[in-house]
Amino acid sequence: MQGCTIPAIIGTAIIYSIPPSTSNRIGLLIAFYCTQFYLAEGNLIFSLISRNVAGQTKKSTTLAMTFIGWAAGNMTAPQIFQAADAPRYRKGFTAHFCLYVLFNIFLVLLRFLLVRRNMAKRKAAAAADPASMAAEEVEQDVGKAGAVGANDEKIEHSNAFADMTDKENPDFRYDF
Repeated sequence: MQGCTIPAIIGTAIIYSIPPSTSNRIGLLIAFYCTQFYLAEGNLIFSLISRNVAGQTKKSTTLAMTFIGWAAGNMTAPQIFQAADAPRYRKGFTAHFCLYVLFNIFLVLLRFLLVRRNMAKRKAAAAADPASMAAEEVEQDVGKAGAVGANDEKIEHSNAFADMTDKENPDFRYDF
């Protein structure tokens, strides 16, 4: 997901820093098109929610709140670009940069949180099932694999169709 923000950041930086003229119109148009790569993030966010939130009510509420946030952002974003700031719209592009930074910080924190939750669920599964890996082996395996949820983990899907949230279901693993 963070890879989609790189072209958008580059495009925004070009538009922010290069004054428009007839000689660089094509380059600025390409930079503007690069800012549109950020639109992929919306679809990826909804996909991330549908994969990492379990329980019908919780998933519906999370998707509804995300949609409300998306709609509120779409209503307020045009207000950032004021006619008084024309033609460079420094305030608007500064807001873009701030939002890119906040989004990327949020993604790093989300990954950290999901890795910790997966590790806690793996430890709990190892403690509940003596035939599975020991807690120390789970920590070592996480270090070797670089991420929780290595391919050797055996997950039972006995609660797959139970209307349990991701925190309630011991078999649920977060995807990132």
